[in-house]
Amino acid sequence: MANRSLRGVLLHRRATPASLGLLRIWIFAIWCVYVLLDPLHLLAQLPSEVFEAPGVLRIIPASVIDLLLSEPGLYALRFLTLGGILIVILGLIPSRLFAVSVTAALVLYQGVLRGFAGHMNHSELLLLFATVVVSLFPCFDGLSLRKAKTSEHDQSLYSTPFVAIAFLFCLAFTFVGAARIGNGLGLFFTETLRNLTIEHWITMGNLEGQRFVAPSTPIPALEVIPDVLFRASYFASTLLELLAPLALISKRFRYLFVGFVVTFHVANMVLLGVPFVENLFLLVVFSEKWFHDTALTLERTMRGDGLGAFQNDLANRTVLGDEHGAEV
Repeated sequence: MANRSLRGVLLHRRATPASLGLLRIWIFAIWCVYVLLDPLHLLAQLPSEVFEAPGVLRIIPASVIDLLLSEPGLYALRFLTLGGILIVILGLIPSRLFAVSVTAALVLYQGVLRGFAGHMNHSELLLLFATVVVSLFPCFDGLSLRKAKTSEHDQSLYSTPFVAIAFLFCLAFTFVGAARIGNGLGLFFTETLRNLTIEHWITMGNLEGQRFVAPSTPIPALEVIPDVLFRASYFASTLLELLAPLALISKRFRYLFVGFVVTFHVANMVLLGVPFVENLFLLVVFSEKWFHDTALTLERTMRGDGLGAFQNDLANRTVLGDEHGAEV
């Protein structure tokens, strides 16, 4: 009975070295696509005077920053970072210090971007936090072409990164909801929110001569949504944001929260043209069974143990799951 009551609490109790290895590959693969497609070198066309070093970049000497912001410097940063990411994905240098170094390069990469943008982009910020977490744990113990010197650790070291990232994910939403409430309840009882949303939509348009060209996103649909429905959905989303940490201990709420996050990000993408693709990919930390089983399959394949061994192991894990409660 006690095991059944703890069913929702034991998040990622089945995590293995292969699970953390797959999470390492997953997170750094997102960065690989991001860096590969990002034309970082174009920042060299901007005047360096407008650059304001954010955070830890302030400790870097101005002469180094000037060199870094040159076109060759930006190319070097981009491709060295990309090379480090690929090495981490493949596990060619199974060193926690190397993973931390590549993570530091990503912090520098994002710092260069934000130095021109003037603010941190919450689209990549959660992904950056997740990268920091993974790099601090034994993420090369599984699914690496080269094994770490010490590949035997307590099981909690493989489950903790999943829970930590999920907690940070939930906390981000909770802070958003709390800040919204802290700024007053006017957004819930006035036309302010609708007006702000439409104002944002207008800023996405452009002028061609004296003619305003509207954005392609269908934000005017908000005009036909009943006001009571608009405010009710806003209130419900705020409530879900405040309760987000419950997703760590309640399986039913976890389903609800993940569904809300997907709906929220898709709506932002469609209506406002603001994509949060990285956050959608990070939702894997809320799913257990398929992720851990996939990691196990990949590990078996790399070791060449064959399908039979995998099926036997999976059967044992299924029995364990039946004893402690089903997982998703």
